[in-house]
This record gives sequence, C-alpha cells and structure tokens, in this order.
Amino acid sequence: MPDKRDEIRFSRLGWSAENVPAEVRAAEPDLMMKKWFDYRFISPEDATLLFIRHYQDVFRKKFAEYNDVERAKHVQGIDQNKYLSDDRTRTQVWKARQRADEFGIPYDFYIWSSFEFALRRKRNMFPQPNQLHHPGKAEEYWLEYLATKWGQALEAGVYKVTHPAYRIENYKDLPAQREYRQSVCERGMESGNRLPNYIRQYAIDWKQVPAEEFEKYVTPEVFERAMESVQSDLRHFPPEEPDEATVSTTQLWPSCLGLPGSYASTNPVCAACPMASKCAVVSRFIEGNVSARRPAVDPKLEAKREKAKLRQRRKRERDRAKVNAPTNISIF
Repeated sequence: MPDKRDEIRFSRLGWSAENVPAEVRAAEPDLMMKKWFDYRFISPEDATLLFIRHYQDVFRKKFAEYNDVERAKHVQGIDQNKYLSDDRTRTQVWKARQRADEFGIPYDFYIWSSFEFALRRKRNMFPQPNQLHHPGKAEEYWLEYLATKWGQALEAGVYKVTHPAYRIENYKDLPAQREYRQSVCERGMESGNRLPNYIRQYAIDWKQVPAEEFEKYVTPEVFERAMESVQSDLRHFPPEEPDEATVSTTQLWPSCLGLPGSYASTNPVCAACPMASKCAVVSRFIEGNVSARRPAVDPKLEAKREKAKLRQRRKRERDRAKVNAPTNISIF
C-alpha cells in the first residue's frame, strides 16, 4: 500500500504544476542547496504553506503587541483562501518564500526579523509578504541587520535541524546531507573547547553526524581529547534514545525533484544531482497527469499565450482597418 506521505507529495507536485507559473517554478533547483536544511527535502508547495503559517503567526503576535489583543485572534496577514484562488497572490507568496530561501534561514526567523526591522524604522504598516526583503534604500541596512541577528541565533544554538533525512540511519550521501554534516563539523571546529559538546549532541543525542566525521576537521590529538571528554560525560549523563526516524520514499527526495518546469539538463544544479534521472521521470509523470485533466500542461502559461495571441489578432485587425479606410484628400 502506498505511503500516505508519498501520495501527498505527488498531489502537491501536481497542484503546483497546475497553479504556479513555470518561470516561478524554474527557480527551485537553484534554491535547493541554499534554503534552510529542514526545507531541502520538502516540496516547494509544502514549504510555501509553512511560510504562510509562520507569516500568519508573526502577523497575529505583532498585531496583538501593537494594536489589539482580541482583534489579533481574527487577523491573518495572508488569506489562505485567497492564496488558493487568486493567481497574483499565489505568485507573490511563492516569490516571497523563495527570497527567504536565498538566505538559508528558517522562515519564522526571517519573517520575525523583517517585522522587527520594519517596526524599528517606524513603519506605519506591517510588511506584506512581497515587502519582507525591504527593497530600495533600506535594503543594505536590512541585510546587515539580518546577518547580525542570524549569527547571534546560530551562536546561541536556537535552531535545530529535525528532518529525518539527516539522521545517520537515513544517510544516502545526498548533497544536502553532505553539506549539513560539513556545516556541523565546521561549527564544531570553530567552537574551540566546546567540540566535545558538539560531538555529544550531534553524534550521540541527535544521531545526525557520526563522531568520526569530526575527526576529519581536527588533529588526532584534539579529536582524542574530545572523545575522552564525551565518554566521561556519558558515564555521568547517559543519552536518551531519540524518537524513531522512519522515512517514506519521497522524504529523501530533494525539494525540487519531480516539479514540472524546474528540471533542466543545462542547469549545473540538476546536472550534478544524483537523482536527476528520477526527477525527469517523475516530472513527466506529473505532467502527464496534469495534461490528462487539462489540455495544457501549464494552464497559466497557456492562458498568457492565448491573451498574447488575442492582442496580436486585434492589432492586425486594426492595422487592416487603417489600410482599408478611405483617405481624405484636400484640394487646398
């Protein structure tokens, strides 16, 4: 029997193919290795829905803080129904989520920081999804502010990657998995005398990075001392067994896998992806399903083409009318 999670993933891919413009979907492969690690194995539509939930949560909290606590229970910031029914709103939200992916940080942190930045600059209105990146004169200050805040959050260890794809038992040497292990080990190397804490946390407690991975980044002597410290710590504080991290087939798929309009053999990201052939097969399958329901694989693009054809036809009709119109000749 198919896993329910796999069915949902295929459903999300089909919905995106039908309702999101191809030029927006095309950006997903380049974002795959930039976005926050937890988002690299979920579909772009699931990521967008998560982005919406975080935006609504931040919007309500700030509305309660700056306006009215009771009314805050009834505001959203982004209307979920409008997202589902309105093409323009949907495209704006996808693009807003994609801009957040460029920074490689969690959506809630990105959105909260954007609201804080706007309010500190005495803005009268909360930033809309397409304003979260603070374009224009404020952009330079916004980028500096965000980088500072995110650096502090990383230093404090506020955010933890939890997707089961990063568990040791689910490791398949995929690009996102390799980069995650590298980032953890590099932070551990920079931590100085806190290296034992990193090894204990990531190798023993969370079971995400094997202890021997850290050995590649430090001298044998440093690694040996760190492991002695870990073993001593374990004698006093035994680890708790983490929850089981079983995964379905699609939970180990890169986020953009199978999304029609995103795969391109000429894209370096796609060319280097070990699952590129599967991506092409799944994408054709999704396109076939969409095509069976509707005449066009990309209804939005097809509608644009039809409007363009209509404009051209009307223009030709006007031009012919001008040519055939009687000419007024003056004898004076």
